[in-house]
Amino acid sequence: MTRSLNEAHEATATLTSLLQTQELVRRIVARLLHVDVMAVDAAIDAGLAELGEHLRVDRAYVFVVNGSTMRNTHEGCASGIRPE
Repeated sequence: MTRSLNEAHEATATLTSLLQTQELVRRIVARLLHVDVMAVDAAIDAGLAELGEHLRVDRAYVFVVNGSTMRNTHEGCASGIRPE
């Protein structure tokens, strides 16, 4: 019985975390849809920083893959972390 309760609690915590992440991504995308074209890059960087903070990582990146090359196009950093 205890094992079942622990598993249910863990499943609930995992689902809650996934739903919170999904809601954050939805809000970031909604903001990007309404941002001025001249501010898109900064808005993407800010959204990545917000997502990185939520996921408890120092940096979050967007990479564009073109054939055999890969290029970092956007980076969001946690407070106190210098961009690369």
